[in-house]
Amino acid sequence: MDCSSGVSFLVQAVVFWQMAAMAKAGVPSVRGMALTFCVGYVGFAVVAWRYFFAGPVVFELLIAGCLLLAAVGRRDGERLR
Repeated sequence: MDCSSGVSFLVQAVVFWQMAAMAKAGVPSVRGMALTFCVGYVGFAVVAWRYFFAGPVVFELLIAGCLLLAAVGRRDGERLR
């Protein structure tokens, strides 16, 4: 990986952290953002499967699964404890 991948992962981590704070506050648009990232990570997994090896695919699918659970695991208006 080059440096741009590391910077991209850092930016995504900060965005996910901010999304978590928004979800705690009950912001309903977080669900759409999480689903968008979920689709993106599934796409990353397809590219990794085609051009790399199984290691990155496993982690990208785990991240996509976590994002999917975060998006559908909570009803609108339901606050986290």
